[in-house]
Parts: sequence; C-alpha cells; structure tokens
Amino acid sequence: MVEVKAKIFLLSLSILWLCGVVSASALEQGAGHCAAASVPIVRKIPPEIEQHLQDWWRIANFDRVFQVLLGLTGMVSALVVSTFTNELGTRKTKIFSFIAALSFGVMSGFDIGGKADATRSGWRHLTTAILKFKNDPCYSYDQLIDAYSEGEALVGNVPFHTQGSVTTLSSPIPNASVKHE
Repeated sequence: MVEVKAKIFLLSLSILWLCGVVSASALEQGAGHCAAASVPIVRKIPPEIEQHLQDWWRIANFDRVFQVLLGLTGMVSALVVSTFTNELGTRKTKIFSFIAALSFGVMSGFDIGGKADATRSGWRHLTTAILKFKNDPCYSYDQLIDAYSEGEALVGNVPFHTQGSVTTLSSPIPNASVKHE
C-alpha cells in the first residue's frame, strides 16, 4: 500500500514537473521572437517614411522661423509707424502700416505657429514609432505605417482663417480624410 502511494506521489510530481516544463516552453516560444531585446535588430525603415520624417523636420523649422520673422517684421513696422509718423511722411507711413498689417495678417490667417506645432507633433509621433520599430522586435511594419498615418493626421492641411471661419486648403489626395484599412 505504501509502495502504491509512493508511486502515485512520484507520478503526480512527474506530471506537475512536466506541465511546468511545457508551460515554460510555451511561454518562451510565444514570446521568443519578441523577448530577444538584447539582440540588436536591423530593420530598414521604408524610404518614403524616412523622407517624410525629414520633410516634416524642415517644414516645422521653416514655419517657426517664418512665424518669428513675420512677427518681428510686423512689430518693427508698427513701432516705426507709431514712433516716427511725422518724420516718415504719408507715403512711408502707409508702406510701413501695410507691411505691419500684411505680416500679422499672414501669420494669423494661415496660423503659421499652429502649423509649426502640428508638424513638430507629427514629426515627434513618427520619430517615436521609428525608435520603437528599430528597437522592439514586436513592433511591426503595420504599426509603423499606422503611426505614419497618425503623424500625417497630426500634420494636417494648411488652415486659412477668415473673420470667424476656418477653411482648409484641399489635399492633393482625393478623400484624404477617409481612413483605409
């Protein structure tokens, strides 16, 4: 009787040990390709995505510099008009007034600062996705492409503000707002 109990006990332990080995093996196989974080991953970013990332960087920088230049031009022109009206004469006063109005009008009408912010947000989003793609074997091409699409949505189109309304200049892609799966 003791021998039978001992055999049942040993059989039970063997089955439990075997279940543990099988479970551990299944976990390693399920996460094996993703758990290899210590192994360097070399995956190529699609050239179109790399090009758009560079373009967004340049656009964001250009928009920010353009915003600052327009702001400075508008402020300096307005200060010149308000300070030296008598010395400028009518013609130069009109010219400086026009430059100030044009500078502030372009800056606010096209929301240059907002466009710079949106483009930089899209750039950051795509940069983060690329870093994940390069360093996480579980991050797929589909996820990278989805992140690119989300970045495009963040960048958006060029808005045009007119007295109380906002219109968006059309995209070169028909139905660009339609999400394709």
